[in-house]
Amino acid sequence: MKFSSALLLVNIVAFSDAGAPKVSMPKVSVGLNVGEDAAGKPLGGLEPRVQWQQTGTVAGCDVEGGFSADITNTDEVPSPSYWGKIKKSFEGIGDLSLRGDVDSAFMEKVALELRASGYGTDAQVQGSVDTKSRTGSVSKIQVSKTVDALGGSLKVNPSYNVPSSAVGAKIGYSLDNTSVQVDSTAKKITVAHCFGKDTVTPSVTTGGDFSLSYSRTLPEGTVTTSWTPDDSIGVTWDDGEWQTTFKAPLDGLVNVNQGIKVNMRRTIDFN
Repeated sequence: MKFSSALLLVNIVAFSDAGAPKVSMPKVSVGLNVGEDAAGKPLGGLEPRVQWQQTGTVAGCDVEGGFSADITNTDEVPSPSYWGKIKKSFEGIGDLSLRGDVDSAFMEKVALELRASGYGTDAQVQGSVDTKSRTGSVSKIQVSKTVDALGGSLKVNPSYNVPSSAVGAKIGYSLDNTSVQVDSTAKKITVAHCFGKDTVTPSVTTGGDFSLSYSRTLPEGTVTTSWTPDDSIGVTWDDGEWQTTFKAPLDGLVNVNQGIKVNMRRTIDFN
């Protein structure tokens, strides 16, 4: 059985078990690209997207499912991606969940994510199943543990990439309005400090690459400015329904053909 059919069946069962709940309406967002990202695309700078999801319960488990479709060409039928998730909660212990994702262009391959959480520890296993060859594989395993330490919160997140046999880890510590994260895979240290409505986040890699982000919380939304020396500057404004992003290489402000990108997106939720 194809994954999309199985997903539909699971949702029908879930809705029946939940007493035929109200079916949710889709969420539609329309993006507009100006600049380099709009060149050579059938719809120019337009990026329509339709998303839908439904929740229910079956046999004491929480069930979710939905799809997302980007309309990139009016002469072609959109290729949606489907997803489904089932979660079981154990009172006083934690949760166990399994999620599957599939792209309609590659129906035989299902991406899977198994999560287990309990007693302050989260474990995650990522992999995939090929329904045509009836084979499966694991791509990544990671564990996250949060503990109270030195008056703050310490989070340790080791991971293992199975195909490359690479071992990585993230270690984060937060106290009051300051947090520090060390990422061994990206070889980067990030520090964030909150001053009321303002947050400043510098980061540096072992190779000497530096970037700085400044975020300001507004009455409706957030404005974030990011700066990477000798690379680019970007500004993002997000109020939930509207999101606008401006990004330009540092020489793009002089020569407009050097890759300035502007994206505006409006999301409409019919629920």
